[in-house]
Parts: sequence; C-alpha cells; structure tokens
Amino acid sequence: GNRVGTKESSAADLLFRDESQLRLGEHTLVVILGDVQSRASKVGEASLVTGSLRARLGELAGRKDIDVPTGKVSIGRGEAKVSVDDKKSARLAVYKGQSDITSQKKTVSVPENFGSKADLGKPPSPPKPLPGAPNWTNPPASLSFVKGDTAVVTGDYGPTGAVAVAAYRLQLAYDADFSDVLVDTRVPAAVTHLETHATHATGYFVRVSAIDANAFEGPF
Repeated sequence: GNRVGTKESSAADLLFRDESQLRLGEHTLVVILGDVQSRASKVGEASLVTGSLRARLGELAGRKDIDVPTGKVSIGRGEAKVSVDDKKSARLAVYKGQSDITSQKKTVSVPENFGSKADLGKPPSPPKPLPGAPNWTNPPASLSFVKGDTAVVTGDYGPTGAVAVAAYRLQLAYDADFSDVLVDTRVPAAVTHLETHATHATGYFVRVSAIDANAFEGPF
C-alpha cells in the first residue's frame, strides 16, 4: 500500500525479501501491492504508474509481476526494463533471460535483447530487436586529467547492430553498480563524444546505451 516516487535527477532501489531488485529511474511512481502469493486477487507485487524501472531477479527469485496501465508484465530471472509513458503505453525491454507482457488478454513472451510495447486497449506488439550496446571507439582513459579537484572525463562511442539509433543515454557514477549516479542524461544520435567535469571523487564509472525511435533502450 506504500508509494515510492522519484523526481528529477533522483532514483530509488527497492529490494524484496527474495533479493530481487527494482531500480526506479527519475520521474517514476510505483505502488507496492504486497506478496502476490498471499493475495487472493490476481495482481502483481507492484504497480508502475508512470516512469521506468529496471528489475534484476537472481536465480533464487521467482517471477515478479508488475501491474501497468495496459495490463501486466511478468519478469523472469535476469534483467529487464519496464516503462510507462505519458500516453499510458507500456514497454518491456529484456536484457537477460525472458519476460512476458500481457494486454487485452494476450500474452507475448519477450526473449533476451528484444522488446515489446502495449498501447491502451491493444494487445502487445510482436517482439522486436533492441538497439545494440554501443561500442567505445575511444574509451574514457583509466587516468584522467585533474585540475584542482575537477576531473575531465572524455570518450567516444558509436552504434552497433542493425537497429537505427535515435538517441544515447550516458551515465557517470561513483560505483560500479551505478547505484550512486552523478550524471544521467540523453543526447541525440549525432552526439557520439562524451565530455564531462566531475568533482570530489577518486574514481568514476561510465556507461552508455542506445535508444531507438520507438523509445526502446538497449543494453549498456
């Protein structure tokens, strides 16, 4: 019955007792519904009202059902992203394992590196390939130039795979798990150079993903 919400430049991690994890992006609202096995009604363990979340389920975790405005997403072991846009359309992108999306009494199984979209009042689309993980053509240096207490982090990247790229997502974090994110931004596909100034840390981690014209985000 509790709500967890994020605003601009913020995030939140939800850890369930089966050690599965939901990571909320910015401008996201989730309602916690409880343990699905202890409820008589067929609802999920959480309801994604708006925004996006990434789910990570380990080998010991069962499937995790997330209610969305169009129906339900059932996430299997591995990693997947679920998002709800302003039109209440739901998207499922699977990075590891296999997950399902259900709308209008139709369920579509989505394999690894594929995505499916469900609009209000319509069944889910057939799975389509996600954009490939970008390639670092000039990766950020392991040692960066520091002026005062500011590090200049630079690097170049490019697309991979056959799916056309509409934008890139760049993240800079203090930790390898990207729980403490310093920069999280989207840039047009024409921008393939990273340059940012970071302060007050001895090290940083950088990653980039590609986004297609249908707003499906590929793996980092």
